[in-house]
Order: sequence, then C-alpha cells, then structure tokens
Amino acid sequence: MIMSDKKKETYYHVSEKIDKTFLAGLSHEKLNERLKEAYLGIIVNHDTIANPLVDIPFVAQENFNEYLVYLMSRPEYFYFIMKVLFGMKSFPLQCLILKELFDHRFPILLGSRGLAKSTAIALYCLIRLIITPGIKCVITGAGFRQAKIVFEMMERIWETSPMLKNCFKGGRNGPNHGTDAWSFRLGDSICWALPVGHDGQKVRGFRSNLLFCDEFASLPRSIFEEVMSGFLTVSAEPVEQIQHRATINAKKKFGIPVDLSDYESDIIQNQLVLSGTAYYKHNHFYEYFTKWRSIINSGGDSGILNSIFSEKEENRNWKHYSIIRIPVELIPEGFMDMDQINRIKASVNKDVFLREYSACFSDDSDGFFKRSLIEFCTLSLSNKIIKDGQEIKFNPVLYGDKNKKYVYGVDPAYQGDNFAIVILEINGSHRRVVHCWTTQASDHKQMLKDFKNGKSSIDVQHQYFDYCARKIRTLMKRFPCAYIALDAQGGGRAIMESLMDPSKLEPGEEIILPAINPDEKPLETDMMQGDHIIKIFKNTSETITEANHALKKDMESRDIIFPYHDSISYVESEFYDTSLGESSVLYDTLEDCIADIEELKNELSTIAISETKTGRESFDTPETKGANSKKGRLKKDRYSALLMANWVARSEENLITRPLNSSDVITMGGYVDKNNPNAMFIGNSKLAQRLNDLYS
Repeated sequence: MIMSDKKKETYYHVSEKIDKTFLAGLSHEKLNERLKEAYLGIIVNHDTIANPLVDIPFVAQENFNEYLVYLMSRPEYFYFIMKVLFGMKSFPLQCLILKELFDHRFPILLGSRGLAKSTAIALYCLIRLIITPGIKCVITGAGFRQAKIVFEMMERIWETSPMLKNCFKGGRNGPNHGTDAWSFRLGDSICWALPVGHDGQKVRGFRSNLLFCDEFASLPRSIFEEVMSGFLTVSAEPVEQIQHRATINAKKKFGIPVDLSDYESDIIQNQLVLSGTAYYKHNHFYEYFTKWRSIINSGGDSGILNSIFSEKEENRNWKHYSIIRIPVELIPEGFMDMDQINRIKASVNKDVFLREYSACFSDDSDGFFKRSLIEFCTLSLSNKIIKDGQEIKFNPVLYGDKNKKYVYGVDPAYQGDNFAIVILEINGSHRRVVHCWTTQASDHKQMLKDFKNGKSSIDVQHQYFDYCARKIRTLMKRFPCAYIALDAQGGGRAIMESLMDPSKLEPGEEIILPAINPDEKPLETDMMQGDHIIKIFKNTSETITEANHALKKDMESRDIIFPYHDSISYVESEFYDTSLGESSVLYDTLEDCIADIEELKNELSTIAISETKTGRESFDTPETKGANSKKGRLKKDRYSALLMANWVARSEENLITRPLNSSDVITMGGYVDKNNPNAMFIGNSKLAQRLNDLYS
C-alpha cells in the first residue's frame, strides 16, 4: 500500500505516541482489537486484569457450573449474564446503572429522554428474577402504558434469548397478559405490570419485594404514599428477618453496642426504585430527590439524619440511598443521534430541554400561563376543586352528556400544524375541558394511501378539510353543541364551506351556518335554514389580548378545569378502543384524547407574552431554529382552540345556560308570522322548531 506524505506523517506521529504505552510492539491486528475496546472507557494492559474465567480458583475447578452461576450473580459481572443468557451486548454505563440499582435499597434513576431507562429497568428485573429465586417484582407508573413499555422490553429479550428459554422451559414460565395486569414468571420468581387506578383500590393489598415506580412525577403522590408503599411492608424473608431483628433487640436489652453494621445482613432486602425524567420543583418527585440528596450528602452524620427522617422512619442507613442522574451531556458519544438532540435543543423551550434531556428540575414555567397555575386548575387526588358546594369530578370522555351543552374550539391549521378541536362542557359556575382531538394533513394522506393499498377498509376518499368537517359532525352527535368557535384564517374558510355544503350531509343532518348577530351587519346566511352555531373568532390583537387575559383569569378562579386521568382510564379506554375496530383510525381513541389534553396543557405552559413595536401585547410560543437554521415556532394549535372556545363560552354564557323563552325571538333577531302558515323563521332552525308551539 502506498501512503501519501500527509498520511505517513500522521501514521508516524501516532506510532510515536503508541511507543510510549503498553500498546507498543503489538501487531496491527492486536492493536485494532484493543482500540475496539475504547467504548469501555479504558484501554488497559490485559496482563494487569484478573480474568475470572482464566484464573479459576482451585476449589471452583471441580464445580465449574456452580462457579459460573456465582459469577453471573455478581453485579460486577452483569455484562456476563446479559451476554450468556440474553445474548445482548451492553455498554459500561448500562452495567454501572444495573450495579448501582443492585447495590442500593432506595435508588432514584433520573435521566434524559432516550437514555433507555425502560431497557435498564427491564434488564434489572430479569436479572433479579433469575438470581433471586422467589422474588416478587412490581412495575407500575402513572399509566398502565408506561409499565407495559418495560414489560414489552422484557418480552422482547425473552423471545430473542434461546439460552434463557432453555433455562426456564415448560410450566408457566414467560409472559402472560391478563385483562388488568401483566405477569412474567421465571421459576419461582414473578414480575407484575400493574395499573394503579384513580384511587389505588385495584392494587391495594398487593405485596412485593421490588417495586419500580416509573415516570414518578406523574404518579399521584397520595396513591404512592398511602397504597404503593405498602407493597414493601412484608419482608422478603420474614422468618430470617424476625431472627435478625431479635438479635439486634437482644443486644440493645443487654447494653451491647449496636451500630449500622448490625443492621446489614445477607437477607434479601425489599427495594424501592423511583425513576423518570425531571419535572417542576413543586412536584413530589423533586421533594424526594432533594431528600435523597440530603441523606447521601450527610455521610452518615446522625444529627443531619435525625433532622431528615421522621420518627417512624427507622431505616436511616445513608448507604442504602443512591441517585443515578444522567443528563444527555454525559451519555456516551454514539448512543444518541446528537444531530437530532441539537435540533430538539434549538426547537423547544429552554426549560423543557433542561427537564427532558439535562435532568434538571424547573422552578416553574416562565410563560404567561405558569405550569403551577395549570396544575392548580387540574383535578387530582391532591388537588380537589369545590364548586357550588360540591366536589368536581370528571375524566376525559368520548361521549358527552345529552343534558349538557358544549362549546367547540376549532383551530383549522394546515400543512405542518395540527388541526385541533377542544370541547368545553358548560356547567354554570365553571367550564370543563372534556375532549380534545387533533390530526394533520400528513396523517390524512397516509390514511388515503392505506385505503388505496388495501391496508384499511375505511373509506376516507374525501378532501382533508371535508374529513375534518366530518369529524366535527361526528362529535356533534356525541356532544350537544351550543357553538363552534372557529378561526376563519388558514383553513377556517374551507371548514366552514364544508359544513355549509348540503352535498356533504348524512341522513338526519343539517347544514351548519354562522350564528346570527343582531348587533352586526346581517349576513347572507342569516336567511338560510340550518343550524346557526358558528362563531367566527376575530383574530385581532385586541381580541387575542382580551381572550388570553380572560382565560388566565378563569384559570385563577378555577372557572375552567382540566380533567383528572389515571392509569385505569387508559385500561378502560383500551377495551373501548378495541371495540371500535378499524373505525378507530377515523374517530381516534380515548387514549389519544387523554394524550391530546396533556399536550394542550404543555402548549399552554409555553405561551410567552411580549410587546410589539406598536406597544401591543403579543402571545406566542418561543422562536426555534430547525434544519439549516430555519426559524420557526413550537406548535400551539390546541391552545388556540381552547382560547377560542373559552372566549365564546364566556361571551355567550347567558344564551347557553338560561332556559328558552319568548324573549329569545327578539334576541335572535327574527319572528314568526302566525297568520301565515308558510312563514319562515329568520334565524336558528332549532330555535324555530322549539317556537312552533308558542305561536300555533
């Protein structure tokens, strides 16, 4: 091979560096082998490392199989068990996480999105099931979905690990999917994935030796402390624990000194693992994080520990606590796509990135709608809201109450933005966010493609805005609609034209028209027969400013309330979603609705207020940079839909809530000539029907 002078120079320079290390003299092949070990974080002389599979103790040579089992049970050799039993290569950081989990009774795993925390939890659970026969593990989280993510990873490892299946073949070994719980059994050991429920009653009385609480920030504090902590109250080895405690108590009785080492034993200890991404400091996850940090930093100082622990907390061994905090900046190069990470960093709010990727807790969102304010008007077990002397209770729903009235907010965005619908339930003293639906033009294109290719039987052979208008009509059959707040900009005009098109009607439907406003210039549509319920949102700076301040005021007074949701909601939604079959592609699911409402709250927290050059207030999401430094903004379509719905609901509150009477004829700007049997009411057709008896 002929090298250029520049390459030769580089080669000799490298060679000079190598000559000063233990790598000197190695053949080209051996050198490359060592260089491939760089991912371990060290390149060392193999002669200085004790290899347990080469330097086998004499005692172990006759019982080699037992010796192998012993090596696999040691946390420093978890790489070995994963390689042999699971057929998986692991990287050092992953092995260190597993060892840290194994060595501490109360670890917190706090890391960046994309760190593969779920994979680490799955691996650890499998290892514990194997090396600790008879152990009972529970994986849970705010939603059953999160627990199932970990479980599905365990199943994937099981299906691709012939050695593991061979060790635990027959019987009930392997995964099992129940209706309200999933289980995974290896020999006498078992792991459950459980939905917690809105009050924890579904799992009350459950017992385990290892409890994983994933996405801990989203898990209701009261359920964790009042129900789930009870999972670990029974010792893993009760008889041995009784004997051990009796020995300690006897020492105390006879005045024999007792120190921390006396509390240590080889008896299996129950373990609690808290994991997730960082959140806001007003959340209980941060409180637990700071308590753990104080315990660790105490270094065992009894005075500090006494100030941290309550009297009922006996286990004060600071060595049992651990925090594994791994921001994206410390993840090994190559594990994550840094181009994508940098794109996200440029695209999202700074506080969002710090929480989601840098594992930093935030004081609060710095937008116009503080996150603490959003949580203030969100139902939870720890945040009960009283209105008119009654506690408010409701969940996201797919069907409304036929005796209630609803206001729809519709943001008809196009291209890369979401088409968003937010539905408010009107309840006199307050309004409830009960439903949210979003779609994109790209999703519709995919649905059309699937239909044409025979992958779906659902006929969506209509234009995008016709599809969205059809969704509005479908929702109107489920949620009795008082008004539709619609932004006429963007695709709003196309949506309105579709709603007004007689050719788009199904049996029993009528065209939907702009509402009649007697205080403004009459519209051509005022004379048309149909449902006059469309309220055009005037997208002026004055209206937008008033609407935002009104929404904030309503949140502060809890006149607008976000729903409670829990893991049971997800489980129940699955049963319903399954019953829809393929139609769920068109109508979406309760699970999607719940997720959209959570995204709505996230969008609210990013809205920033600024001042224009003319001194007016401007409300928008922070500016971002995408590919090629192209400027853009975070999505806010759900927020816009809520803003419009709330503005119309406030403006038309009297008309929505009060009962109909004869004065409404004048209010609506029309009349019926009782002397003319063919006379047409000029206004809302539904109102006309209700007035028939009045003038007959």
